[in-house]
Formats: sequence, structure tokens, C-alpha cells
Amino acid sequence: MTNYCFHYFISILHSVNNVRENMHSHTLEIVTYVRNNKNTYEQFDEIEKYAGSFLSRYDNHYMND
Repeated sequence: MTNYCFHYFISILHSVNNVRENMHSHTLEIVTYVRNNKNTYEQFDEIEKYAGSFLSRYDNHYMND
């Protein structure tokens, strides 16, 4: 069995009152733990690529949009 830990950091922007002039940023850390019953790392590579691709759409994005 193998375990893998993914760490992603993304920066998001938002404003509380929905006014762009009042926007500010946050850096989010997203941590995911995956367990594989087989001793291979190929599947982890695919998961990491997919998760990175998915999360990249939110990096430096104004969340109120």
C-alpha cells in the first residue's frame, strides 16, 4: 500500500460587498491524502495532473465573478 499527499497553493481574490475596488486576496492551501492499495505511483501522477488542472482555473481569480 502507498500513500500520497498532494499540496496545492492558490491565490484567490474577493470582496465582501461585491465591489472590485474593495477586493483583497487570500492564499489557500489545499491538502489531499490518497491511498493506493497497489505499490505503483502512476495513478498518483494522473490524479496530481487532474487536480492541478482543475484548481488552476481559480488561481488569481476574482471569486465574486
